Amino acid sequence: MSGKKRKIFNKKDKLRVRKSYYTFSREYPKYIEVEKTGKRITASSVRRALMYFALFIAIVCASFFTMRLAINISYAPIISEQQETTAPELNGKISAEGIRALYMPYEKMDDRDYINDLIRQIKRKNGNSVVIDFKTAEGRLCYTSLQENAIAASAAVYDNDIVREALSLFAEKDIAVIARIFCFSDSRVAQAVSDAAVKYMGTQVNWLDGSDDEGGSPWLNPYSGTARDYIAEVAREISSFGVGIFILENLQFPDTGSSTSATYPGEKSASERNAMLKKTLSAVKKALPENALVILSQSAQDAADGNESIYYGTMSDADYYGIAVNTAQRPLSVAVDKKTDYISILSMYSSIAGRFSGKELIPVIDTQEYSYSYFRAMKKSGYGSFILFNENGEY
Repeated sequence: MSGKKRKIFNKKDKLRVRKSYYTFSREYPKYIEVEKTGKRITASSVRRALMYFALFIAIVCASFFTMRLAINISYAPIISEQQETTAPELNGKISAEGIRALYMPYEKMDDRDYINDLIRQIKRKNGNSVVIDFKTAEGRLCYTSLQENAIAASAAVYDNDIVREALSLFAEKDIAVIARIFCFSDSRVAQAVSDAAVKYMGTQVNWLDGSDDEGGSPWLNPYSGTARDYIAEVAREISSFGVGIFILENLQFPDTGSSTSATYPGEKSASERNAMLKKTLSAVKKALPENALVILSQSAQDAADGNESIYYGTMSDADYYGIAVNTAQRPLSVAVDKKTDYISILSMYSSIAGRFSGKELIPVIDTQEYSYSYFRAMKKSGYGSFILFNENGEY
């Protein structure tokens, strides 16, 4: 491969993928003017004026501190007994406050100015890490893989020199890189390696998660050894860039489109489905260095209540570091007003913690649907980790 930096594909060449203070003011005390009234200012009036002034200053300071806290999301972490877990190793240093990350779209990998600005944003928000999609929902890889299946699927986006240069900018500022990997929602490899794909009604036709007109895509089959090995090998290749933390998305069976018509070659009984997901997780962990951290991603509703239709059991008893919870995906009944929202979020965190005992809880908060209630509930529950998400990477 030439040492010259290059981008492997045109950014427009993408598959279609389907996819939310009141100001404090107070009238200043009016004091009697000596020149107009001739009255003396008594000691009690002076004390009263000083008391009002001190109270005014205290309220202004408290308001400023509260607004700064909400804007910068800067608070000292409160770790509860329930959440005591081993702190993650970030760039060779132990981070007592946990994972505090911002999301970066993979399309920005070759934009040095954007990365430098994002680093400043991370530092301003007291963050310590960045999340990047190394394997996207449609199966693109933001690096150049040597795997036969990746080559057959034309999955590569960037030359590896571009990736190394971008990651070095984060490393220079002690910002850990977290690789986000979409597992079984991979239309590119499913199309290129048809034997590894979910099938339609027992035929050799690839099942789609929606109609073709609506941009429906095929998925990889969790029963396929080829699919599991591919996902694990992708994780291994990414770790070779010095990445040590991984978020696994879509480690599940599909639940969109006509999922009842999906069939899985190699399946003997539906009771084995949960075991296939855990087998994939084990393959990923085995491919990574022993000190690597693996995090599962789930919606808040699935994490709090479970979802038999995609997990066919629970993932809470598997071996991994933490659970990244998309707080934007909540039951519609909770977001009523600020007070109710806070209480509902507090209850949601408690339910998730109960189901995933011993796992680090990492709320994923969409900044376009930002609510301080998320962080208020996090503090109350004793959680210090979070991921700020914005689809365009604009904060």
